[in-house]
Amino acid sequence: MTPSARSMLRALCCVAAGGMIISGFVGAPSAAEPAPPELTASGSIAGLYPGSAGVLSVRVSSSFNHSVVMESLTATPERAGSGCARHLLVADMTDERVVPAHGSIEVGLATSFDFSAPDACQNTVIPLVFTINGVEAAEAPPTPEPAGELPESGSSSRTIAWVAGAAFAIGAGILGLGWRRAR
Repeated sequence: MTPSARSMLRALCCVAAGGMIISGFVGAPSAAEPAPPELTASGSIAGLYPGSAGVLSVRVSSSFNHSVVMESLTATPERAGSGCARHLLVADMTDERVVPAHGSIEVGLATSFDFSAPDACQNTVIPLVFTINGVEAAEAPPTPEPAGELPESGSSSRTIAWVAGAAFAIGAGILGLGWRRAR
């Protein structure tokens, strides 16, 4: 290997070692923060016509790690194109319900469609906005960890970067201290 090629290789190894060591200081880029836990609701009712009544079936789901006591649930009709939302009446939930950790429950809300609604409101889709209020269930036992999850190894990308940087630095040192021809 010519002296200029050896110098070039040594410089390249030093740059690579420096980059790996710096990445060890900085650490690996973190993933985006997970979404905070929440209660979500969805539901629908079909077949309402002016003067009819029914039950709006609402599924309430939880992404919390603990049970949640749902204190209130309301469904408010949003404005629909022909003004039909004002004729839809949805009763609020009347008693507390417990939503299990990472689970869901069904809640029925009494619903009626006012007699004065115009015939144009038949077969109209009326969007609903759900509002949920809840608190952590104090008596709920902790959720056990899922079985089959492997333990952490303890190594991180930062440790791996340090080791790789040190290996490249040693390689660069060996190349720099290699045999040289006398001139």
